[in-house]
Amino acid sequence: MKTNIKSLSLKAAVLCLFFICSGFFIEQTAFNEAPSDNKLTDSCTGYFIYSIFDTTHQGSSMNFHIYDGNGHYADNSQYDWTLRDMDGNTIKEYYNQTPYFSMPFNVSPGSYIVSGAYHGSGSCYGSVYKTITVTP
Repeated sequence: MKTNIKSLSLKAAVLCLFFICSGFFIEQTAFNEAPSDNKLTDSCTGYFIYSIFDTTHQGSSMNFHIYDGNGHYADNSQYDWTLRDMDGNTIKEYYNQTPYFSMPFNVSPGSYIVSGAYHGSGSCYGSVYKTITVTP
């Protein structure tokens, strides 16, 4: 019986360590790296869209942030957020929003493009976009 208790304790300790470490690494990489499919078309170097996940469930909402090249919230005050299908056709537009936006995904399962377009002072303007997968 002692062997079983030791074995179970060791398994529980390993599982706890796994979840703690995996959560730590997810937290660290999520805030330090722009997603690999993040696209940039603008005159403001380094802007990117950030979301914790690249996948969401049908009918759910997902939070997005636009950051500048220094890793801070982008300072432009008005953004137009757009949801498009993979052919570039507009599904839904949200005008005059902030660099932080919660977009609902009331669409069929599949892949979609989320974009945030902004206009700043001087010559700083453009849009950033990334691909999101919606599951059932």
